[in-house]
Formats: sequence, C-alpha cells, structure tokens
Amino acid sequence: MRIGGGLVAVRKRRKDGTLGPWHNPGGKREPYELSVEETASRELWEETGIKLPPGAFKVQDRISRSTLKYQKEQRIKQKHFYELYYFVIELEDYDISTLRSLDRMEEVRLFKFSEYHQMKNFLGLHRRFIQKHGLVPSPAKKT
Repeated sequence: MRIGGGLVAVRKRRKDGTLGPWHNPGGKREPYELSVEETASRELWEETGIKLPPGAFKVQDRISRSTLKYQKEQRIKQKHFYELYYFVIELEDYDISTLRSLDRMEEVRLFKFSEYHQMKNFLGLHRRFIQKHGLVPSPAKKT
C-alpha cells in the first residue's frame, strides 16, 4: 500500500518474541467473509487502522502456493494449499500518525521509498509483487 511517497508495511512477532520480516498487510479469510475484498478490507483495518470499504480496491495479482509442514515428533507431513491475493491501494492524503495495529504483537510503519530500497528484512514474495507492479520507484542513481 502506498501513501504519498511511501510504502506501508507490517511485521508480526514470532512465538519466540522476535519480530519477523516486514511485509504487505494481509491475512486469512474468515468463514463469514463473502469475498477476498471483504477480507482485505478487514485485514487492512486490523493491521494498519486504515478503513476502506471492500469496493475501494480490486485484486491486482493472485498467486497459488503450497507448503509442506513436518512435525517430527509425530512423523506427520501436511501439505497446505493457499492463494495469495494482492491489492494496490494508494492514498495521498492520509494522516500517518493514525497508523496502528489492533494486535499488540504486530508493528506497522510507513517507509519512505528510499528506506524501502535499503531494507534487508522485507519478505521476498511481497517484494517481488512490489517490483512487478512498480509500486516503489527505482532509487536515484548518484552521479
């Protein structure tokens, strides 16, 4: 999500208490939600404090993924299939002082584009989406 020259990102606290990588706001669909736009609207509100109706944005990209999870103690292998839906949201006039997460285990922040290019801990899959859709301008070359 872009806000006037910057990119909004969130990160979650892991079970061990450390903070994970920065990534785009998002999350899982709840059983009562009728569309991915409804899920996106709720997740955006929960993770950033930004309230937009489901019709305010459309799916920009969708990626199907699968993961394998192993539980050594029980010798169980589980395969999970899921889809990632990406939205592009641009806000020009937003008071960034109101950015906040409803979950105390999350952190939300607006990064200037120059800061984003220097970040080492931004989730790769989300970084590829940002680059694919040109959401962050290329850094200015020094002469």
